[in-house]
Amino acid sequence: FDMWGLGLVLYEMATGKPFYAAGLTDLEYIQSQLRYPEAALARAQQKLLSVPPQPRAIITKCMSLNPADRPSC
Repeated sequence: FDMWGLGLVLYEMATGKPFYAAGLTDLEYIQSQLRYPEAALARAQQKLLSVPPQPRAIITKCMSLNPADRPSC
């Protein structure tokens, strides 16, 4: 989760907006998205389109669903 959290921070730094809806904790957001994972992934990809390509690539790696695909510290 450290790298996932870094991805969230980098997203907010790049856009000035939080990745999650205001008022939700990480756990609440994840639980709400697990009902329809394909839709959640599509929404996440859509949000990342507003980020320039280089930071988007780093953020996408950090926020990979599979922890083994995330970069290590």
